Amino acid sequence: MEEEAARDLVRAREDTLQDRLRARHRLGNFLLRQGRVDQESKSWGIAHRVWIKSQKFQMPAMQQSFEAYLRSCDESEARLKFLDQQVLDLAQSEPYRTAVSYLRCFKGVDTLSAITLIVETQDFQRFSDAPAFMKFTGLTSSEWSSAEKVRRGAITKAGNAHLRRVLVEAAWNYRRHNITGEPLLKRREGCPSEVVELARKTQDRLHRRFYRLNSKGKSLPVTVTAVARELAGFVWSMARHFPKIKTT
Repeated sequence: MEEEAARDLVRAREDTLQDRLRARHRLGNFLLRQGRVDQESKSWGIAHRVWIKSQKFQMPAMQQSFEAYLRSCDESEARLKFLDQQVLDLAQSEPYRTAVSYLRCFKGVDTLSAITLIVETQDFQRFSDAPAFMKFTGLTSSEWSSAEKVRRGAITKAGNAHLRRVLVEAAWNYRRHNITGEPLLKRREGCPSEVVELARKTQDRLHRRFYRLNSKGKSLPVTVTAVARELAGFVWSMARHFPKIKTT
């Protein structure tokens, strides 16, 4: 089915992102073992890449190992660049274009995050309310009850891990000052007023939520998880504005 094909494409891109991370770690660990440390530039910035390319080793076996690790990084970069474009093209095609543009109105959610939310959920209408969707993401707290006592623990992580990752990454953006920057204003252009208003309401509420929890001494992981859970609820609310997605 088209829905499954779209989901597989997005997951292939995510897997390639992990491949690039592992390749970079292997190369970095190799250089560290040889005492090669770049203390002048930011990791994997332009200057750092130039420094890596400039490394040479006298022993042939060492040079061959270095080139193999470097080639693995270059190959994963090339695959990721290709898949990024494929996913972006998917997001701009029907039936996803409008839904993606609505989700991009949220602070912390851009094209790749939006299309992931859509293809991993597939049909938001199968969830009767926001708590049901929150449960699907695995961001709800585990619970033990006995007699009149209710005890809550860590999140269940029993839902969709891909959704959970995207929502947690987006939640970190509400830690910053509650400012609507130019890129976000640009993303909201042309969207219905009710969609933009919901996104603004979400931004204000989640920023306050982050600040309150942080002020109470909650750890950052706990705070981010709580904000991500509420964001999931707002995503479900936003989906009620989506045009019906019909796929074959």
